[in-house]
Amino acid sequence: MEMKVLTGIAKPVLDELMESGTRTIEFRSAHNINSIIDISIEEKVFLTNKKKDDICKGTNGIIIDVQKKNISMHHVSYSSNSIYEEHETTIARLKTKLKGLGTVKNVKKSERKEGIIAEIEERVESYSAR
Repeated sequence: MEMKVLTGIAKPVLDELMESGTRTIEFRSAHNINSIIDISIEEKVFLTNKKKDDICKGTNGIIIDVQKKNISMHHVSYSSNSIYEEHETTIARLKTKLKGLGTVKNVKKSERKEGIIAEIEERVESYSAR
């Protein structure tokens, strides 16, 4: 199944998502925000702790359903004696629901503007009770 890939997710965040099944994740990296802009509610997305340049066949991660999306701009001002600074930061938040585990079969697109799109194979974990 073809999915957008969001990269650089902290391992504790992925662990918590695996444990609880749902979590709101905040993104600040430009490459992830570019991908999130085009994501629809209930779209499946692949999350991994790997850096964007390290995504290749065999990369493991988590498949999620997007439950809610919020993109906002924060304006921050700072001043002291003779220095005045201000900047804006874009933040994206996704409320996610765990769907399962996955592995990258093939990276389809890795252009900066559209983010990473990959063919993801869902992994089914099965155990035999003997």
